[in-house]
Amino acid sequence: MNPIPRVLCAMTLAVMAPLTRIPLLLLPIHLVWLELIVHPVSALVFQAERATASVMTRPPRDPAAPLLPRAAVARSAVSGGLLAVVAFVTYWWQWHALGELQARALALVVLLAGYQTLLFAERLALPQLSATRIPRTLVFWTVWCAAALSLVLILYVPAVARSFRVAPPAGAQVGIAVLVGALAVGWRLMARATRAEST
Repeated sequence: MNPIPRVLCAMTLAVMAPLTRIPLLLLPIHLVWLELIVHPVSALVFQAERATASVMTRPPRDPAAPLLPRAAVARSAVSGGLLAVVAFVTYWWQWHALGELQARALALVVLLAGYQTLLFAERLALPQLSATRIPRTLVFWTVWCAAALSLVLILYVPAVARSFRVAPPAGAQVGIAVLVGALAVGWRLMARATRAEST
């Protein structure tokens, strides 16, 4: 998966907490979780996708073309920045209402929901993959569910929750956080669907 959204997201979250004088949202253990579980597991998804039938007949890439197309960089930067802002606003808002532990838990839910939704957008953006709108590979759903399960364990296993400095929020709040995170990057799926209908 394109690393720009997650890198920009992590950098933004690291800066915003000190500027607003509230406790850090992402502690070292959260960064380890993101880097060792969520991000690598997400990358496995693309290895199971089949290439298009024309992948070997397409002309080679123009050597003068930029390594990263500007449009792709812009989409990734907006995705990462928007997800970071939404996650931080969730944390800041709920920190006053629920306290640090539950607020951090909800922000992590927003982040993971955004990353999980971003997987759909990123795979559809790769022209070399024969990607359907709904993934049909066992690998995709296995690793997608594994990443989601890791957050469930973090929130609801007491010993793990203490290590991650979180507390389980109410179910309705978790549902809203999932929706917020998905919508933060879901605009890319809607934009792609609109372009597909117009062509």
